[in-house]
Amino acid sequence: MSTPESGDAALLGQYVTIVNTSRADVNGTVGLCKTFLPEKQRYAIHTCSSLFPPTEAIMNLKVENISPAGMMACKIASYKMQAVDQFKDPQMKEAVKAFSLMLRELESFLAAYGLTTRTFFGVIFGLLSVHFYFRGLMKTMMLFFLIYYPIMFALPDIRMKKPPVQIIRNIPNNIAAQVAAATGKTIPVWAVSGMFVLIWGMGAKVIFSPASAATVASRGAIPAAELDKAYAMGFDDGSAGKPYGTSFSASPASADGVFDDSPVAPPAPSSPFNFSNFMSVGLLVKFVYDAGSDGAGGWNPIFIVPNVKANPMKAMVPAFSLYRIFKAFTG
Repeated sequence: MSTPESGDAALLGQYVTIVNTSRADVNGTVGLCKTFLPEKQRYAIHTCSSLFPPTEAIMNLKVENISPAGMMACKIASYKMQAVDQFKDPQMKEAVKAFSLMLRELESFLAAYGLTTRTFFGVIFGLLSVHFYFRGLMKTMMLFFLIYYPIMFALPDIRMKKPPVQIIRNIPNNIAAQVAAATGKTIPVWAVSGMFVLIWGMGAKVIFSPASAATVASRGAIPAAELDKAYAMGFDDGSAGKPYGTSFSASPASADGVFDDSPVAPPAPSSPFNFSNFMSVGLLVKFVYDAGSDGAGGWNPIFIVPNVKANPMKAMVPAFSLYRIFKAFTG
């Protein structure tokens, strides 16, 4: 490929739309002009497929078969080309292979029950949509991750088709094994079990507990279902000529603050056993564990002071965590 001459490569580096070719499946495709071939008076257009993973194709076209693409088409095409570059990375290729293997295993597992992956993901999407409508976005995201991560850690046992009770019991062992494989640090299974139960318990409490009046009034944390009820009540009150808020105050939901538009009361004193303090305890425990690491996957308290002295900046966040915990219990 030779270097383009002056005036012959005005579209180099631009995204163009392919037009007026004999192939209907190619017309309308957006690609990037990367090279100009002066001996053939053609551009080498790099296009990207819409398949997964995306692949790159090169077509040599005349000037009359291309035209500058619109702004939105350029953005979409640039994202596709970036995806092509990403999927050329060896780590991404391995991730795609692992995902494809997991998808095939899921297909074979569901086929035994007469289901397809499309049906399975459709049901999951429907359940999450219903939960989102009644419980809100944040609780739906929390529910998704509370279910997703245990399944990922239990995947080795699921592939071996072990009994459900054994799969659940092995989740802490799998977590500890994967952490050791990724970081080289050994974590006791009892510590993983305790953290797993703590996170799941706190997550379940947040998901299934109704929001307090102060929380709803300050953040507008009202599910879509409750908003529909509120609009319906307001419309019925207006149609019947009742004073504003008559149905709101009579509704049981007003006890939770959902339909309460009164001024927000001062916040009650927070309990020392709240989420923020639990996070502070977790950061402090992680810091102590990292500081006592002997570099060979073990832990020894005699290494804490030397490691802290070697890198005192790492102690700043744990120091604030310690202060927060001390303040929570001393008032």
